[in-house]
Amino acid sequence: MKKNYLTLLIAIALISCSKDPAPPTPTPTTMPERQISLAYMNSFDPTAKFELIVTDSSAHYLLDTILSVQDMHTMKVSSNETTFNITTIDHTESSNTNSVQTYYQVKPDNWIMNSVLAVEFSDTARYSSTPQTQIFYNDIPVLPVGWVAQFGNGFAFSGNSKNWTVTYQKPLPYYAFLTIPKLKLYKYYETNKANDTVSLAKMDTALTLQYQKPFALSDSFRWVSGLRKKNDRSTSVALWSDFFEHNVDYDILYPPTGVEQYIVKYFAVDKNGKWHYTQKLGDVIPVTMEFLDDSYFTVVKNDMKDFEIAFPKTPPSVYSLNISAPKFFWHINLPVGKKTLKGTDKIIDLSKSKTLAGFDFSTVHFDGVSLSKADEYDYVGYYTHIFSVDAYTSTNPIKLFMQY
Repeated sequence: MKKNYLTLLIAIALISCSKDPAPPTPTPTTMPERQISLAYMNSFDPTAKFELIVTDSSAHYLLDTILSVQDMHTMKVSSNETTFNITTIDHTESSNTNSVQTYYQVKPDNWIMNSVLAVEFSDTARYSSTPQTQIFYNDIPVLPVGWVAQFGNGFAFSGNSKNWTVTYQKPLPYYAFLTIPKLKLYKYYETNKANDTVSLAKMDTALTLQYQKPFALSDSFRWVSGLRKKNDRSTSVALWSDFFEHNVDYDILYPPTGVEQYIVKYFAVDKNGKWHYTQKLGDVIPVTMEFLDDSYFTVVKNDMKDFEIAFPKTPPSVYSLNISAPKFFWHINLPVGKKTLKGTDKIIDLSKSKTLAGFDFSTVHFDGVSLSKADEYDYVGYYTHIFSVDAYTSTNPIKLFMQY
């Protein structure tokens, strides 16, 4: 047996030393380049940096880089795949905390990440332009004890029970709104003057509405605003909030006229301390208020290495696995079609990241599931819309937005 083995080795050696030309070396296959572009917004620290990691479906690192916030970045990765796992790591130096977001199998194209503009209807010019308008209110009605007046998009207020002065920051013409919730009275006024005077001798009556809730609340916060022109967020005007009117016998107060659309925002806290948020946009004031809650999903397997979820009701647009540790918060955002997960190692190995080098991952634990729903958008459509550079100016704003 040893003789035969020796003969075989000699034969291989002879063949190796043969002067016959060696077969040509195969030309390496070049993988196509894929382009991604995104901006990560950080309104708390516009000078901060964030880490961006791109991995493929096997969790292989294709890109790991530190980038500036607020700026649009365009990058290329080489891969046969067309969608990727995108992870952002935001480290806050002052508190030494890390906030991580992972988006499963997406392809960012001019994404504006970490922004709420897609679902925001506030007056963006309110604090961004030079004061141009002051309105002086007189003929103020008799005010009850504990009165509060709300001045729509007004920036500053001064006065007493006889005269009010409100300063607005927005180009003329300006659409002013005022309400006195305890009297359930309101007044609209449009001015083209830098200074104008308005009489409150005649005001209109506001209406109130109480919603039926699917669960008991421990607290809630509500806002009502309107659009003077349909689907045009530049015409947004604040109408009412419960900030100074928290303990009232209604959920919302609103003017029945003056705007083409209403936006109602309802932030509810249940008896277990869990929060639920619903925002509705419509041509009429919404008369019902639904919330996402635990009945919308069932965790079949509750293990970070063997997770499974089911959606017994209308599924959300996206769901997120929340993983945490002291000063560490990680949200893995997934499509509802991805109901099982066999460990996060198939998406990304965070221990390889630059920012989290040396972090003790043995302390992390599964911290629950969160849901987000926007109209009938699916996972891809949801992020395409809310991260769009044109999200705020879109003429097709989200009509129903819910989070839990």
